[in-house]
Amino acid sequence: MTALQPQPAPVVRQKAFTIDELGLCNPAEQGALQYITRVVRRIFSTEMALIGVFEQQVERQILVSGLGMPEQWERAGWIPLSQSFSQFVHRDAVPLAVDDKDSHPLGAELADLGKLPYRSYLGAPVFGPTGDALGALCVVDPRVRHWSEEDIEVMQDLAHCVTDAILLRASLLTSQQLQRNLERALSRSRRNAAVRDTIVAAFTEPDKNADERLQAMLAAGCRALNMRAAGVTRVDGSRTLVIAHYCSQGQDMPVGDPDNHASLTAHLMSGQEMVWFANPEKAGLAGKPAFDGSTPRKFVGTPLILDGIAYGTLEFVGDGPTCADDMDSDTLLVSVIAMFTITQLEIFSQVDRLKRSEAALLQYILDLRAAK
Repeated sequence: MTALQPQPAPVVRQKAFTIDELGLCNPAEQGALQYITRVVRRIFSTEMALIGVFEQQVERQILVSGLGMPEQWERAGWIPLSQSFSQFVHRDAVPLAVDDKDSHPLGAELADLGKLPYRSYLGAPVFGPTGDALGALCVVDPRVRHWSEEDIEVMQDLAHCVTDAILLRASLLTSQQLQRNLERALSRSRRNAAVRDTIVAAFTEPDKNADERLQAMLAAGCRALNMRAAGVTRVDGSRTLVIAHYCSQGQDMPVGDPDNHASLTAHLMSGQEMVWFANPEKAGLAGKPAFDGSTPRKFVGTPLILDGIAYGTLEFVGDGPTCADDMDSDTLLVSVIAMFTITQLEIFSQVDRLKRSEAALLQYILDLRAAK
């Protein structure tokens, strides 16, 4: 008896998980799947029954659950494809009944056919959360067996039970991921609200001067982004002047090289766009120093455009791990801080222009007096 016609695969709408994430790599912890294996062996009165899933990259069948298996298989925890009819069940996603391996057409594709510890085989596919065949539920027998259509249908029904158990694990993993995502979103919301409140306070408290307002914003940004330092720079050609900075835990800021050649500051100014990375090697920015002269492991920075002209940069540097999923949230937060920073710099610029105007007026008055 050969492979049957394909049967409809379970319709699922779940993301892909690895067999390790699905908890299928440790036979000692299979619970319900072990019970299904035991029922299968009793129903078909065979010495051996097993559930296997496939690792195609290493060409082997991982034993998820098994009873009556040869000692070498059980000890290894996997079966070489050269000894597995289940590979054809996995490949074609259909049940397979082999009455006698020596006369079955697929036997010619097994290099170790003569070494198989069984004569007959019956298996059906089990499916993963994406709807693709993941492995097989099967029984084998050292005797020649004539499998009936009912035998095949029963095996297929039991394989669907295995699939349901796997999908239940995937659903649980998906639920846990959604819960973590919701918790992260709530944490981001709280973080952003705290930064917003700090910025509002910095701009509304009458006793704060301009420098203190910038310091408060940089400190709030470092806490929210889990960074160790932040700075606002003024760039003039190849020279960089740090006009405001914050270091966590009251640390003094290291003295950076005012020449910004080959620095992250220069990279921001040349690209005129925000940069975010959690791995400088992957970003192609390894070895480039930030505003404080350090070479950070994680970084987010943006150029500051004042009156249509590139003024300088806003930079946050850190060393600890971060998650790529935070990129959108982090860059949005830095954009908000940059907007308020530019507003503060405009105030600086207006004050500077006012001082120059006052100085020019005073000089004019002095010149008039001297002319008299």
